[in-house]
This record gives sequence, structure tokens and C-alpha cells, in this order.
Amino acid sequence: MENRIFLGLDNGNAYTKSSEGFSCQSGFTKSDVEPITKQNLLIYQGIYYSIGNNRSSVQLDKTQTQDAFIISLAAIADAINKAGIEQKADVFLGVGLPIIHY
Repeated sequence: MENRIFLGLDNGNAYTKSSEGFSCQSGFTKSDVEPITKQNLLIYQGIYYSIGNNRSSVQLDKTQTQDAFIISLAAIADAINKAGIEQKADVFLGVGLPIIHY
């Protein structure tokens, strides 16, 4: 596949940041109905996520909930949009881990 994106991603407790300039508070509001504002809106599996409008509680293990995954999808979508890709793309993630966990 010729559409490739290499993306560095930091799912911080306060902010999520990417190597492509994405930055938002590490939180979202989830809704079954479409919100009025479409800014920072992610639609995943029929659910609307307003990304970055609040901060989630601190999670020591981000694999226990879907929160980091949902925010990561928003960062990936941002990178795909910035690259102008309208078809499928291979996305290679470089995800950080604090040095204390090595």
C-alpha cells in the first residue's frame, strides 16, 4: 500500500500529542446523538465522541478502558486528514512509555 503514515503518539494523562501537531486534553464526551458542534468530533461504531473538551481521570494502566484508544483514533484521523489521504492507509504508531516503566 502506498499510503503510509508514521505517527509518534503520546497518550499523556493531561494531554494527548502527536508528531503531526495534534494536541488536545486527554478526555472526551460520549453521546448517542449527534452534537451541535462538529469541531473535534470522532464518530466510531455509531457513537459520537467530542474529543478534548474535558480531561479524563488519571489512568495508570491505559489498557483497562477504551479512553486512550478513542483519543488515539482522533490523533490518527488528524494525521490522515493532514496528509490528504482519502483512501485506506497503513498507519505505523510509535507510542511512548515513561522511562519509569522500563
